[in-house]
Amino acid sequence: MNQQLEIPRVALLVETSEERGRGILRGILRYSRLYGPWGFYILPRDAEHQNLPLAFPWSTSGIIARVFSTQLAESIQKANIPTILLGHRQELPFDENAKNKFANICMDNRSLGRMAAEFFVQRNFKNFACIERGFYVWSQERREAFLDYLRDAGFQCFVYRSKISETVQNLGQEVYQWLESLPKPLGLFTVTDLLGRQVIDLCLNTQIRIPEDVAVLGIDNDELICESTTPALSSISVDAEEAGFHAAALLHQLMKKEKKEAPRTIPLNPVRVVERRSTETNHLSDEMVSNVFEFIRCNFSSPINVQDVVRHLKVSRRSIEIRFKKSTGETIHSTIMKIRLERVKRFLIETDFSLNDIALSCGFNCDGYLGKIFKKNFNVTMDEFRKQYRHSFMNDICKFE
Repeated sequence: MNQQLEIPRVALLVETSEERGRGILRGILRYSRLYGPWGFYILPRDAEHQNLPLAFPWSTSGIIARVFSTQLAESIQKANIPTILLGHRQELPFDENAKNKFANICMDNRSLGRMAAEFFVQRNFKNFACIERGFYVWSQERREAFLDYLRDAGFQCFVYRSKISETVQNLGQEVYQWLESLPKPLGLFTVTDLLGRQVIDLCLNTQIRIPEDVAVLGIDNDELICESTTPALSSISVDAEEAGFHAAALLHQLMKKEKKEAPRTIPLNPVRVVERRSTETNHLSDEMVSNVFEFIRCNFSSPINVQDVVRHLKVSRRSIEIRFKKSTGETIHSTIMKIRLERVKRFLIETDFSLNDIALSCGFNCDGYLGKIFKKNFNVTMDEFRKQYRHSFMNDICKFE
């Protein structure tokens, strides 16, 4: 008589109310379809109201969880089964000895903050502000990295710390007056999409125009939040689905006892800034220089050069290059290349297009020339860059094997 294969049962205590949680779940389910089957316990609710199944722990083989309550933390400790935790290690409601028993997947918050600052600096903003979330460690890390990058670039930054209890209803007059008092145009970094949405809603139909006066950038790229604001919210995306996939891969190894110990922390790296209307402004006082940017953004996918810009504007090459350099600190040629390379990175991350097709779509004659320029600017080949962003989690896991 054939013995029936025992199917692992995994408790997924992850919020379904936010896109990041749903992305993590999609990644876990994708792994199960490829390497399972697994049985799942899922509650469709937010992270703060998750709990373990009633039959736990006897019927449960593993856990992937975002833990907020000490009660749930105590239940997981008593279970003593393979567990992957989601969230910042310092904020997990376990004592230090217990924390070291579990692997956790955590956002690289400093990289998120740096990417936000780099985004605004590259777009020639001179005034900066940040709204952080209460006293959370992850929020402080994002804010500190944002400020550090700006400080190194020679800029200052205004900071508003929202109270933990503040919601869209009461994040109001105080924040509006604070924004109104700041120099414009302003690059505003909010440490979550929800805060970004609250700011945009707050400024709707007021004297503060977005993005002309205040350009707003959030984190998570929750499309439901970002696309439902007016204007739509730009945001830094994180590949939550890949995080879920590799969390499942690590849990699988632990359940099969292929790994005796789990790595302490696996970082979840940011992918890119998804630009929407809330940051689409060049805020340049020189109208001629602004027209240069507009022409480049509309035509970078064609093989344009500086002379094409000059012909379009009907000015002398020397005069426009001097004015452009004075306003932006960069040359027209370097700006064309920067905009093209940013689009190349998006194609590499988001599509399976061949390198030659990407080159032609971004204004280059062939992938050979593009490859040399890409390697010179980013110190990796295009193939390496594509693999790095698509397989970064597996590389992090392999470091600990």
